[in-house]
Amino acid sequence: ETYSTNTTSPLSFNISVPNGATLGSVRMRVRMSFLPVDGQITPCGSSTWGEVEDYTLNIQMVSQISWIFQPANMTIECDDPSGTNSTGTATASTNCSTGNLTVTYADNTVNGSCANASVILRTWTATDACGNTETYNQVINIQDKTKPTVTCPVNQELLSTNGSTASIIDYTGMATVTDNCSSTSNIVITQVPTVGTSVLLGNTNVTLTATDECGNSESCSFSVDVKFADGVEEFTVNDINLFPSPNNGTFNVELGVLKQKVTILRVVNVIGKVVFENSNLDGNSMQKIELPNVSSGIYFIEFQMANQTLIKRFMKH
Repeated sequence: ETYSTNTTSPLSFNISVPNGATLGSVRMRVRMSFLPVDGQITPCGSSTWGEVEDYTLNIQMVSQISWIFQPANMTIECDDPSGTNSTGTATASTNCSTGNLTVTYADNTVNGSCANASVILRTWTATDACGNTETYNQVINIQDKTKPTVTCPVNQELLSTNGSTASIIDYTGMATVTDNCSSTSNIVITQVPTVGTSVLLGNTNVTLTATDECGNSESCSFSVDVKFADGVEEFTVNDINLFPSPNNGTFNVELGVLKQKVTILRVVNVIGKVVFENSNLDGNSMQKIELPNVSSGIYFIEFQMANQTLIKRFMKH
């Protein structure tokens, strides 16, 4: 039983289907009467003022979509896969009796707090053939919390020309770095002590630190042995001859009785950079050295043995 909200023509009524109504084709009678004259309305009877209409209705269940599985919000590393195979696939069901149910998704990615971080808003949409649509939002936070790896060079030697101190050179280019998300060109390497720092004779610890684009960092250390290399006389060994000296970069070294003892022959410049090294000596007393691509200046040749290292200075024109 329902009443019109209007008292003047045209009249309108809202009729609700009862929850327990039988599905399918049913008969519905609509009887309209004027309450003050005809009294309480009943399905059957007569009315002084009113009308009776019979209708056939097809009652159907209201279709709806239900989610079966909704992938959870999650946080992953920047090198983890973000596809649905790894982050989950939404599934749904519908009571719509016709057609198929489809589940799709669309991603909206926004930048995060650093270059390798971002946020994916993944919107899942389920649609059935009855025109019903349900959506669900999944949030995937992508972060970079992994430190880069850095490998320092082997222990180095640095020559002092004043007999007491030497200036630390730039060793950052000798580090080997890798990262899970940042390219090596985007990794910053810093050094302590910094380039140009004056250090005393002996061993100095140098630390290299690699920092990626999201601020993750890792360090390694190595030792720099500062040695005195000032005068020729200080390093002259009677059993070793170097000729010609000065030279144009091509010269001979006669090891004499040390030919079986010297294991490594190395040439370094005044800042300690190695410009030539031979660790495969053939045991011959005469060793030829060629330095075609080095500039003119003072160089030092090191003769490394098991328990001793001898150094000679020479001039290249």
